[in-house]
Amino acid sequence: MQIFYVSKRKKYLIGAAASAIAVSFSFALNEVVNNFNWESPLVAYSPEAPSIILKNIPNDTAFNSPVTNSKFIPVQKPEPKKIESDTPVVQPQKVEKILPKVEIPKQVKKIVIATPKPQPAPKITRRVISRVESTVPIPAPSVSRTASSPVHSTATTTQRVQTSPRQSQSVNVSPGAVEQAKANWRLGLAASTRRTEANIAARVAEIAELERQLKHEFNRYYPNGTDEQKKVFEESLRYQIWVANNYKTREDNYLKFLKQQAIEGPKFSEIDYKSIERGMTVDPNDHHGWIFVNPDDNPITGKNGLYRQRNQNRLLSNEGWFQRNPHGIANQNYEGWDKADISSNSEWKTEIDKVAGSGSGSIKVYQYTQNAQNKHKAVKSQIIAVSIDANDKNAFEKFQEFLKSNVGNKIDAVVLKNVGTKNKDQNIDKILSALPNNVQKLTLFLDDQKAINGLSALRGKKLKELELYSNEKAIADNWAINPNAVADVDFISFDYNNAADFHKNTPDEQIPGSILFDTLRWDKGDDATKITEGLKLAFGSKIYQRPFQGRHGGKGGYPPKLDFSETNIKTIKNLKFDEIDQIFNDNIKNWKEDKYASQDYEGFKKLRFTDIYFAADSNSGSSTNSGPTFSANVSDFEGSKYTDKLSGISERYDSPSGRIYFRDEAGQNQQNVTFNISGTPSEDAKEQLKAFVEAVNNAYPFSKIVVDSEQIKQDLINFYQEKTKDPRQKQASQGKFALREISVKSSSS
Repeated sequence: MQIFYVSKRKKYLIGAAASAIAVSFSFALNEVVNNFNWESPLVAYSPEAPSIILKNIPNDTAFNSPVTNSKFIPVQKPEPKKIESDTPVVQPQKVEKILPKVEIPKQVKKIVIATPKPQPAPKITRRVISRVESTVPIPAPSVSRTASSPVHSTATTTQRVQTSPRQSQSVNVSPGAVEQAKANWRLGLAASTRRTEANIAARVAEIAELERQLKHEFNRYYPNGTDEQKKVFEESLRYQIWVANNYKTREDNYLKFLKQQAIEGPKFSEIDYKSIERGMTVDPNDHHGWIFVNPDDNPITGKNGLYRQRNQNRLLSNEGWFQRNPHGIANQNYEGWDKADISSNSEWKTEIDKVAGSGSGSIKVYQYTQNAQNKHKAVKSQIIAVSIDANDKNAFEKFQEFLKSNVGNKIDAVVLKNVGTKNKDQNIDKILSALPNNVQKLTLFLDDQKAINGLSALRGKKLKELELYSNEKAIADNWAINPNAVADVDFISFDYNNAADFHKNTPDEQIPGSILFDTLRWDKGDDATKITEGLKLAFGSKIYQRPFQGRHGGKGGYPPKLDFSETNIKTIKNLKFDEIDQIFNDNIKNWKEDKYASQDYEGFKKLRFTDIYFAADSNSGSSTNSGPTFSANVSDFEGSKYTDKLSGISERYDSPSGRIYFRDEAGQNQQNVTFNISGTPSEDAKEQLKAFVEAVNNAYPFSKIVVDSEQIKQDLINFYQEKTKDPRQKQASQGKFALREISVKSSSS
């Protein structure tokens, strides 16, 4: 074998050359290495550092974005995504965005006042609510903050004055009470977590069952099913799976929120500390809820709570706190009283047959006897009540004769059922006028809103109790009550029931509840003096009666509408609102159902109203007129204070802005009314006219305004241009007053 020989000198030369080449190669290789991307060509993002890029409204909610740990929201597609029938949906569609932990806001605490577990209703069932809830912590919740109050609401700032402790007050809370509240918070959080985990497990099981049905059940339900039936079957199940997944996603997100709260621990606000100082603590079963440490301190169900006081004020009284349920109301049953039908007794049957005929059953006589379980001292231990079904038109029209008969002086209570249910426009005033003086209680079931006007017959009649129910329309808008008519009624009971909350066992089963009033009204012949008396009743001595607390009730609530359409008044000028405002504020500051009212009082509040109704001129719509009119003098506006009394005028954040309507003799709102204004207005009258016309614009605008002279016309036009700051309003009102055409009487034809 031939060996290649290299001399020592050549070895040195070769080594030097190799070293030079190696150095050059290393520089080149380093450049290549530094510029080479060793990672995947796809962009990767850490889910721990979410993007803050704003997204569009989601369309495909099942897609998870790699950009962030929140849900991807692609650009809105022109058409909704179609579900393919042959591809089962496996991935749940996401709807709600998962917020990063550091950005999770704390939920606002609600007051939840624990109450004893209510007894079940005999027939009608409703979800049992064991606490009185509020969206803000308040030490003395009003009726509007309770579990039995209306769910939907049309509240405005004109209807609510006080709801919570003032944050500026100093708080002096014992450390022990705070530590107990924190301990309860942790217990409540654990309970909420367990409930949420159970809800998630239930959703998982539901989804699994639906997916099983999707795969295996079509042939069992449709042995000879067509492809179209299979498509419908699968789409229905996929939709149910989609819904269940959405609910599961919501529970998953809430569970993450609860776990984050567990890390952060309890954090109390100044209002929370104030609640602790006033005897409240966190509910150990729900960390968002608050309860009273001593149940007797509960202002709703406690020893001297609102509900107990209401039950004790009834003629058929009891010492409990439960409100009457629809079944008890419909069947005229009262807690703590045994009822016996004595209609067949000879003395009653004879008089009933004279009015209703034999065997009609329209008139019933019940004898109530206080039972041994009822420990409350009632006015009488035995009560006689007579009930008539107004669906029997003949018996209803003759019922006053029954009241005037020999048995009339034995009656303690009268019940009129189904007024206006089948026979519209039934008039109850003749019956109310015929009530014997010995009657202490009147119960009305009204299904026609106009029937309430018959309460005017109660003026001057002394009653211990008045019950106002409706079978179908209890929470409808525009129920109106005349405070003057019930001036001599000691107590107006209140049993709120929303028919939507209950299950009907039969289609014709009635779900009666107490009527919610949002309007104060007056009758024909009531002048400014009588109306002022009524306002002082509503905001003074009767303010604790539920009908005068508006739709939401409690301290600060009041009906936000005034109806003068059956009277002759043309203005609110002569109504003494300065005195009425003072009466109202005195009551708020010293609210007898809230021992902390004076501490929480936030200062003087003026009453403001959202809707005012006046009567159109009596000759409106006649053959000599082109349309309805409303005539007034400028003196009606001087000092009238529409700018103060209409919502949304002096305080623009009030909502809704005030509206003014005009009604005909049938009570119907009129459109295209001509406004005839006489006299030369002062500066204040112009300001009030501006507010008046703007409020009419918010309802049914005037067709035109007619004034006495060209000078007055120009003055009003110039005044509006000067006072209006909105350039668009100025432009639209060129040659007009408050956007309305204005003309002079001589040229108004």
